[in-house]
Amino acid sequence: MAKASFLSSGASSRVSEATSTEYRLTLRIKYETKFGEQIAVVGNLPQLGNWNVKKALILKWTPGHVWEVKDLRVTEKPYFMYKYIVLWHGRHRSWEQGLDRIADLALLPELKGDDASKVLY
Repeated sequence: MAKASFLSSGASSRVSEATSTEYRLTLRIKYETKFGEQIAVVGNLPQLGNWNVKKALILKWTPGHVWEVKDLRVTEKPYFMYKYIVLWHGRHRSWEQGLDRIADLALLPELKGDDASKVLY
């Protein structure tokens, strides 16, 4: 199986707190794919497939080889674990190497306004 080489310094998550129990989240990672590949995210939330790669959330490619998913709503808990995966023509190809990423949204300072966002690296 091919190994994915993700740039952890280029990955970020943006969070806007909508209410005290709901977070709007943008997941973003810079990764140059080959023709036929896509980036998806899988984790321990229903929105992220509960670690099932067949239910992973596919990110959208943007200029500069930045893959992202916007307006992901997290309400189950203020923290979760996740990893990026590479798909080849829609099928799982490889996992991001290393430990699972942890997003602890409750630790970030509260921001206000429609464009308020929080960034995790």
